[in-house]
Amino acid sequence: MMRIPLRNLLGAVLGVLVLVLAVIVVPAGGAEDEAANKAKVAELIKNLGDADAKVRQQAAKSIEGMGPEAKAAVPALIKALGDLDANVRSAAAIALSDIGREVKGVVPALIRALDDPDDGVRWRAAVALGGIGPEAKEAIPELERLAEKDPDETVRKIAQVALENIGKGMTKP
Repeated sequence: MMRIPLRNLLGAVLGVLVLVLAVIVVPAGGAEDEAANKAKVAELIKNLGDADAKVRQQAAKSIEGMGPEAKAAVPALIKALGDLDANVRSAAAIALSDIGREVKGVVPALIRALDDPDDGVRWRAAVALGGIGPEAKEAIPELERLAEKDPDETVRKIAQVALENIGKGMTKP
C-alpha cells in the first residue's frame, strides 16, 4: 500500500476547497459588484457637478477606464465638455472615449470639442475620437481640418493619428 505524506494530502484537499469556494463565491459576488459599480458611477456623476474643479476633474478621470459600465455618466461627461475648466473638459473627453462606441451622442460632442479654445482639450478630443475608431467616421472632416490647419503642432499630429485610427477597419465602396 502506498503512503501519501500528510502534507501532500492536506495541500491537495486545500486546493480542491479553494476551487469549490471560487465556483460558489465568485458568481454570487456578481450582483453585488454590479450594484457597487452603479453606486460608484452615481457618486462620480454627482462629483462631475461639484463646485470644485479638481473634484470634477478627478470624477472624470475616475470614470476613465470603466468602459460600458459607466454609460450612465455619458450625459454628465458631455456636459463636462463645456466646463469652464480646461482640465475638466480634457478629462471628460478621454473618459468618453472608453464609452463612445456604445452610446449615441458621444461622437458629436467630441467633434464639438475639437473647436475648444484650449489645445489640450482639442488633442484629447482627437485622441478620444481616434480611440473610438471607425464608429467616429463622421469626425473625419473636422479631424482633417485640424490635421491641416490647427495652430498647435501636437494637435495637428494627433488629429492625423486619429484619422488613421478611424480609417482602420473602414471599407471603401
